[in-house]
Amino acid sequence: MHAKEIPPGRSIRSYAIVRQEYVTGLLWCITLCACSKTAQRAVPRGVPRRLPGAISPGRGAAVGASAVYVEMAMLRAFPSREKASAALASAIASALRAAVAGAGRASAVVSGGQSPRDLFRLLRSMPVPWPRISVVPSDERWVDTDDDASNEQMIRNELFAGSAEAADLVSLYRPGLTAEQALPTLAAALAEVKRPFDVVVLGLGDDGHTASLFPDAPDLAEALTSDALVVVQRLPRLPHARVSLTPRALLDARRLYLLFFGDVKRAVYERAVRAGPAEELPVRAIIHQTRVPVAAFWAR
Repeated sequence: MHAKEIPPGRSIRSYAIVRQEYVTGLLWCITLCACSKTAQRAVPRGVPRRLPGAISPGRGAAVGASAVYVEMAMLRAFPSREKASAALASAIASALRAAVAGAGRASAVVSGGQSPRDLFRLLRSMPVPWPRISVVPSDERWVDTDDDASNEQMIRNELFAGSAEAADLVSLYRPGLTAEQALPTLAAALAEVKRPFDVVVLGLGDDGHTASLFPDAPDLAEALTSDALVVVQRLPRLPHARVSLTPRALLDARRLYLLFFGDVKRAVYERAVRAGPAEELPVRAIIHQTRVPVAAFWAR
């Protein structure tokens, strides 16, 4: 074996370090290529053959959003609901702090229901600059905010405590008006909130709904493609009208998270990952898009 000539001006030790870094980098490239091929072979039929979390150039992105996008959600499974909620709370707190540090303000869209209660209790105790943060419900039942069915009431009770009480909660309810009559004022209020939203947290229903976008809503198809920020959804089987942010609004975000629990919803998620109409499973409008990264947090 011939000795390798060391370039002028370099010591034996420094040259050895450079050689070692080059070899290490080459090995990483080989490993990543192998992992990519293995993961692509595991993609189910009907799903775009791209690694969950792989980057691709997006089209139609929101102004000011990152130019890096994903084609589908990446599922993160946890051994318990508490651990899933804690991991998501940490991710949200970090994102909000970074947004405030960079822009002076931050915005978050959060869902109602049972799933995010523990998340909110954890998040409210974390070091976050709450006075500079606006919180928007993803959807709302058209009931007074002191009604037990109100998402706003649940968010106030579970999230707006301690230092988090200083955050700004953007209400999606207007007393004395019908949901349809209130749409202009709701849209105007949403237009004042910092966008792209820094964080969007959505749930998943047993029927594949997210926010208040239900598969059996008569106006679902219009809502899925609407240019409006908020729409009304009325279903004969539900006692109250709903207002919901549209996919256009929900996808105008920097980070989007799904939080859901249980085997039934896991099975719904697995169906939604496969190609199919969003009218069948509205959460597909969130998963199958190329505007914003999506991470799904799940536990049994």
